[in-house]
Amino acid sequence: MPIVVKIQPTSTPVQLCDAKAQIGLIQEDSTHDLLVSGYVAAATRSTEEYTGAKWMTQTVQVTWDSFETDSDCNQLDIGLYPIEGIVTLVYDAADGSEVEMAEGVDYWANLEGMYPTIAPVGEWPMVEAGKPGAVRLTLVAGVADPAFVPDDVGQAILIRAKEMYAQRGESVTGSTVSATELTVKELLRPHRRIDL
Repeated sequence: MPIVVKIQPTSTPVQLCDAKAQIGLIQEDSTHDLLVSGYVAAATRSTEEYTGAKWMTQTVQVTWDSFETDSDCNQLDIGLYPIEGIVTLVYDAADGSEVEMAEGVDYWANLEGMYPTIAPVGEWPMVEAGKPGAVRLTLVAGVADPAFVPDDVGQAILIRAKEMYAQRGESVTGSTVSATELTVKELLRPHRRIDL
């Protein structure tokens, strides 16, 4: 189930001034602003990858090869959270045509919580045999306001950004796990999806 970001977020869960304060930079000095902003963006993507979440509003496409599921109730796990809404659900029909499905008519959507799903109103339709990515769900994920991103997630991003700033190249520190990495994982643990 590939997940591709189609429209990137226009903001980050933490502000540049907060990242500069975490690192210990003078707010009025903009010398490292671009570098720090890049570290915040990288730390944000890292926390999203680890948790299965999308923090700030972005348009995402999720694809499946078919509607087949292991679930008794034919629900498809969307694979990420939080979701603001579904834009389109389309599939390539057995005859090769692209068909758009309607929410509440063809499928139900449960977009709440960490494990949002879609389920057919009746049965899922047949898709074009053997075609990869025959089912495509486009949706808006994340939240519009950084104030709604959990505080511990923001702290994990700040810690990672500071660590990237301090260690700008590869380094080997032995075989032990650093306290920073453990702290970040512990902060993110309550927000991490577990594969079902």
